[in-house]
Amino acid sequence: LYVSLELPEGMIDTRSQMILTGRNSTEIKRYRAEIAAEVAAAGRMSGEMVIKKLRLGATANDIRALIKDIEIEKGWIPDIIILDYLDKLYPMASVSTENIGMRDKFITEEFYDLLHEFNAIGLTASQLTKGAATVEVYDQSHQAGGAEKTRSSDWVLAIHLTDTMRASGQIGFQFLKTRSSDGVGSTV
Repeated sequence: LYVSLELPEGMIDTRSQMILTGRNSTEIKRYRAEIAAEVAAAGRMSGEMVIKKLRLGATANDIRALIKDIEIEKGWIPDIIILDYLDKLYPMASVSTENIGMRDKFITEEFYDLLHEFNAIGLTASQLTKGAATVEVYDQSHQAGGAEKTRSSDWVLAIHLTDTMRASGQIGFQFLKTRSSDGVGSTV
């Protein structure tokens, strides 16, 4: 399940097709039938993906309701939930918007509880600080907003992309927190 709190469903679908097929957006539009066949074949091998854009102000309960709708309509529940992105989710609890730490704590823990309820893997994103743009090695202090996002997460990765990496078609993921390994500080 891909839950968007920012981008329209069509844009996410196009991006997904580009990643899956290795084609650019012009080719996706031009060769619709061929792309649809490739996506369908991949779906038979990998499973179905549901993309849903939720309204501004959505909470973990809105995602929970969406999962229940999918279960009723399709007969399955998602094993992976991608949330695009955590900073746009609202807390279910009444929390002052001025207290970013408490806001982030509730949002992160509510999403975390949702994942455990459905035994799902969750992936989401959050912004890095402006100071992160000038460093080679990130740490948890480069996470924008409250530190509670990091405390409540099992793994935290920062996307590392230099101009050199971009030119060679590479992207790095630096481990800022790993609950069950010694990978902190390493980059894949």
